[in-house]
Amino acid sequence: MDVKHKLSSISRDRRTAALTGRADRVMEARVRLTQKTLENCGLLVEYVRKFSEPIARDMEIKHSRLLREFEHIREVDSPNAFHEWIRSNVVPVVRQSEQAASLAAT
Repeated sequence: MDVKHKLSSISRDRRTAALTGRADRVMEARVRLTQKTLENCGLLVEYVRKFSEPIARDMEIKHSRLLREFEHIREVDSPNAFHEWIRSNVVPVVRQSEQAASLAAT
């Protein structure tokens, strides 16, 4: 299954859960979406490594930190805390990784 299709499927599940008022399913979908996002971020690290080892190393350190934090935060029964962690930690690292990969591609 390609990445785009998988992410669309997860997003659709999250939306359906939200519309039906199933907070447990919404949280489950958010966790799956975050997991897939972190997997994709790891792929970007490997791509950038082909062009710049120092930049890839910096990305890898941040990615590894997110993976460790994710193992703990996903067990917290607080959608608000999970959302805040994504907003303040995951989003900036993913953006930076995407920018580095884009620069490497040019």
